[in-house]
Amino acid sequence: MGPRLRLLGLRLTATSTSRPAALWKTKRLMKLRNPRLIRLASWLTAAVLRPWVATLRGQVEHGPAGPHPADPARQRFVYVLWHEALLAAFLFRRYPGHVLISQHADGELIAQACERLGVAVIRGSSRKGGARALLQMCRLSEQSHIVITPDGPRGPRRRMPEGVIQLAGLVGLPILPVGVGFQSAWRANSWDRFAVPRPFSTIHFHAGAAIHVPAQLDDNLIETYRQETEAALLAATDRAERAAAGDRPVATPNKPSEGHTEGHTEESGDSAAAPPPPHSQRRPAASPSSLTAT
Repeated sequence: MGPRLRLLGLRLTATSTSRPAALWKTKRLMKLRNPRLIRLASWLTAAVLRPWVATLRGQVEHGPAGPHPADPARQRFVYVLWHEALLAAFLFRRYPGHVLISQHADGELIAQACERLGVAVIRGSSRKGGARALLQMCRLSEQSHIVITPDGPRGPRRRMPEGVIQLAGLVGLPILPVGVGFQSAWRANSWDRFAVPRPFSTIHFHAGAAIHVPAQLDDNLIETYRQETEAALLAATDRAERAAAGDRPVATPNKPSEGHTEGHTEESGDSAAAPPPPHSQRRPAASPSSLTAT
């Protein structure tokens, strides 16, 4: 059994991409409900995460719409990544964007910690606060990116809901799937196997092709785009995890301002396993850039 770490009421087991992630058999220790305890816990969480995230290094493999995150004055997206990779998004907290976080008790702790770290949040989910969150996202989509973890807050893991498609059609922003791979991380015994990257490790991001959802949608089109978006995010995640595991050569990182013009990372066979769906753009040679948390 590998070394363990307790954080935010979760017991975590150290894993890396070179080992099977199957060594966690524990359960959640407690759930915070008291507002004062939530505020205290969010302060402590932010105090721990701020120096922790500063040790992490991110490598972004840009897709056809790169570089990412895009300048919202030119192009805005609905960025989607799986809930288990939420901590990785903190590397981009200096970039304009709003993260959708549910209104349940755990979501309150996460939201307050995010705000203390400078991450803008939108509160709501399909179960609670959805209408208010939808109105807020419609307004913010005119000036900011929207970041969604589509399988949160309760799963099932790595499944795309219809709501993401309906939202994209309503706000008129393309969906941009972002795959995340961890060089080394602790994994929680939770429904999503929440990942906590180990200090001084590298997180690999792969930005897929943008998926443009029309405003007029019937049930059949919603399901078509749902399947397409889910497949695209799974393929982007697979590619990022392969890069993190060192399964294919990765070009020498460029500076973020140069990464989208020079260099490329060759395809590693994931296009054969998951062919591009009919509505997404074709994927040209991607280019990586490096990112260090600040």
